[in-house]
Amino acid sequence: LDERSEYGRALPLSNRAVELFRAELGAHHPDYARVLQSNGKLLMMMQRLPEAKARFEQAFAIKVAAYGEDSPTVAMTLHSLGDVAQIAGDHETAGKDFERAYAIWNKALGPDHTLTLMARYSLGQNLRHRHELPEAVAVLEDVLARRPAAKNPQPERIANTLDSLAECYFDEKDYAKALELAQRALAIRAKVLGPAAGDVAESYSRIADIELARHDCPAAVEAAHKALAIPNGDTSSCHGVLAACHATK
Repeated sequence: LDERSEYGRALPLSNRAVELFRAELGAHHPDYARVLQSNGKLLMMMQRLPEAKARFEQAFAIKVAAYGEDSPTVAMTLHSLGDVAQIAGDHETAGKDFERAYAIWNKALGPDHTLTLMARYSLGQNLRHRHELPEAVAVLEDVLARRPAAKNPQPERIANTLDSLAECYFDEKDYAKALELAQRALAIRAKVLGPAAGDVAESYSRIADIELARHDCPAAVEAAHKALAIPNGDTSSCHGVLAACHATK
């Protein structure tokens, strides 16, 4: 249910699992921390951020007591705490959590491991949110260069990194570079996920924004319509693109 994004149906089952694990294993068992972690993820996806943060903090305390502060499983919970802070707009706290998770995974697993790259990617996103664009670009370019060497490179993660770099270059007003990266992300997503995937819609939406900034309204309108034709994905900016182009006629 979680993988199908049916969080409302998944949460009661996860809550019951939390109760059962606590009853059987006690409040300090590492396996109890594992269920708290998955429960917190569901709450985070449902935007119930204070509850998610509380779950992650519980899991973090149990894991540190069981494994020590430098364990890779502790880093997973740190990364989750960073995700909650990032969504809540507390980018400074998120950056510290991502940096700690990255340091643990980099030391334990190496710079090219999937988890290490996930934390580094999150750091790049965090730097962009903090408007430190040159630093964000440097980090994300490094992630992009390392992704193909990862044990499980997952093309969609490469596409996500390309898309994040496109955002950075868009913010820097380098629209030609942003467009090139966004189009590369779109090509990967359409091939791997299929033409009706939500991420494909978001790629078209990103391209529409870039084309509008480049004052190419025909291309912007075409991309916006393609995005809106896909029922999933965040295409909220497309209506603004269409309105802006209509106003220039």
